[in-house]
Amino acid sequence: MRRFENWGDELRYRVERIGNDGQGEDEKHAGGVYDMATDIATEIEREIGKDLDNIDGVIDVIYNAIKYGKGVE
Repeated sequence: MRRFENWGDELRYRVERIGNDGQGEDEKHAGGVYDMATDIATEIEREIGKDLDNIDGVIDVIYNAIKYGKGVE
């Protein structure tokens, strides 16, 4: 769910978000970048028309790329 009309503001909000739902600093359970990575991976599955064998690994790659810039040159 988008909170901001401007995508840059939305992305900044999600990247900076830290869990406030009893998960401490585990933002993966707070509706931020992890949810976005899950949505992207699900959309990839839908686009190619099959389930990915290692969806959790794909989600982790997307998450780390967005949150930390890992693998992004």
